Amino acid sequence: MITEKQMITISNGKQVPWDEFSSWSSKKQNNALNPPAKGNRMTLEKCIEISIRQRASYSAGDLRPRRIGINNKSSKKVMTPNGEFESINAVASFYCVTRGVVCKWIKKSKSTEFYFSNPSDKSVKVSTTRKAVLTPQGRFPTMTAAALHYGVDYQTVKAWIDGTGRYAGQFQFTENLATDIQCKNNKKVMTPQGEFESLKQAAKTLGIKAGKISRWAKRRKGGDYYFT
Repeated sequence: MITEKQMITISNGKQVPWDEFSSWSSKKQNNALNPPAKGNRMTLEKCIEISIRQRASYSAGDLRPRRIGINNKSSKKVMTPNGEFESINAVASFYCVTRGVVCKWIKKSKSTEFYFSNPSDKSVKVSTTRKAVLTPQGRFPTMTAAALHYGVDYQTVKAWIDGTGRYAGQFQFTENLATDIQCKNNKKVMTPQGEFESLKQAAKTLGIKAGKISRWAKRRKGGDYYFT
């Protein structure tokens, strides 16, 4: 019996067998079907303009700043037996050790000798607030939700919010509403039997492990399983 292979046409026009496409990660699938630069036409004039600007920058010795050490706005000053240093990287360079070793000194083994100059910096503060995003197609409770809608990863959405890329200036953070989803893992999932409020609910109804449904949804298996 002759069977035909199902082919998937990606954005560059190339056809990929379904077996190969389904083995890709969700990020690779999204980028193959809807790349961030899709629709942007790079003309010869634009290429020349970019080239001239970059060459002038290199000639002037202006290199793109690396946001490490004191150039990172999250950098913390560290007090050591040899005085105060601007960052953990600076301490690591002075003592000829890795950054990880310095972090261990601060947290455990040598906390009385190595510590952050500002007492409030002894523990890293991580914001648990998830910001909503306003886009040309409406408001989304998180960057991840917006990324799923536009078929890109959340870092691309972050770049658009920061003013670079395809939708520069059209994306922005907005105030959270009480109706926004607070739990990171509480995602609605679409299945052949309809939409469920969570993976747990879908697993219980379908009799399939939640982890398996999650993998199918991330890979959009057969177009029947995906997060909404």
